[in-house]
Amino acid sequence: MQFWLRRPSPHLVAFLAFFVWYLLLVHDVRNWSHRDPSSAFFDPERAFERKYSLEREAEAESYVARLDGSYSQQSVVKGSAESSFCIGVPTIQRDGARYFRRTLGSVLAGLTPAERKDIYLVSLIANSDPTMHVAFGEHWLSLAADEVLTYPNASEGVLERVKSLETFDPKFDRKPLFDYTYLLRHCYNHGAPWIVMLEDDVIGAEGWYYRTKQALGTLEGLRPFNSTLYLRLFYNERILGWNSEEWPTYFMRVLMAEAIVFAAIMLGLFFIPNATAIFDPTTVFTLLFVVTPMFIVLYFAAGRRTVSPLAYGLNRMDAYGCCSQAFVFPRQQLPELMAYYESAGSGKMDQLTEKYADEHSLARWALTPSVFAHVGSTSSKQTSVSRWGRSNTENIWNFAFETFDREKLKDEHM
Repeated sequence: MQFWLRRPSPHLVAFLAFFVWYLLLVHDVRNWSHRDPSSAFFDPERAFERKYSLEREAEAESYVARLDGSYSQQSVVKGSAESSFCIGVPTIQRDGARYFRRTLGSVLAGLTPAERKDIYLVSLIANSDPTMHVAFGEHWLSLAADEVLTYPNASEGVLERVKSLETFDPKFDRKPLFDYTYLLRHCYNHGAPWIVMLEDDVIGAEGWYYRTKQALGTLEGLRPFNSTLYLRLFYNERILGWNSEEWPTYFMRVLMAEAIVFAAIMLGLFFIPNATAIFDPTTVFTLLFVVTPMFIVLYFAAGRRTVSPLAYGLNRMDAYGCCSQAFVFPRQQLPELMAYYESAGSGKMDQLTEKYADEHSLARWALTPSVFAHVGSTSSKQTSVSRWGRSNTENIWNFAFETFDREKLKDEHM
């Protein structure tokens, strides 16, 4: 009985108080980092919940419906040879999916007339028989796009090449590259200083145009600008976590944390009177080998996006940038890049682009937060379940996009 009535040591009281506070901190971190895939507290059910993208899809569908029902060619604002953006969107028919109309709708919905005039929008229906695509011949498409390309209207050699690729491309790594390069060249020939290439299963945020325009203005001011290959308007946050290649950097952070705590203790002992009564051996040991490691563990458990988020605006992204959903290319970079694609003949477009940039020491930039989201769950390629009960295609995701506030974006755009 006397044991329980004995007054607990100050060390024990202090540590228990710290431990309670630490548990409360863990609870807060758990809430802050549930959307961070590099976090131990990542919650797939909450993180992959679609919020803003669903709202934006509804706006895109509404825009397309208005085009379909009430507009004529004469009443719709279009781009021209003077447009500074040529936007290319290649599309093929996917079973049971109609992403394409929402993609184009989200690109155009909410644009001012001046913004729409600055965009020359080209879609490529990449089936050798365009009638296989549900959007072919639909009224809205002729009003939304400035130009609709089909392979039967290309040269006979191009059409035969496409038919051959549709038949003899089991890995599906040649036809997509051919389509992409074909459309990229068409936009290059248009003459616009900026070529935007979008996949057909993305959703653009309200105000994507002016945010991109602002970012490009900043990018042009960097020197040397001609060393820039692209601006990325979408990146997959799932792979921007703690990467094994950077473990020496992380290890140095751990050593630095311990060194800072040790230095603080030494300074306390030197400058604080009677500091030895505070920093006795038990306290020093606890601070260095219990408390500090607990904070280090929580730091890494919280996830990289939580503790070290990308800055708002432009970010250099020469590594771990994925994937090819939304790029902006400066016109002057395209001749050599297109030649590189054509000489390769096959391969994943995003990987080839990164390899080309590495070989030519070109800078790659990303806009944060992403102004486009990947919403596709159906792929033209074979996919399997990857993580969290989702396919590789479904896991190409930008979590921050879903946190956009529709009303704030509209107010900002106004």
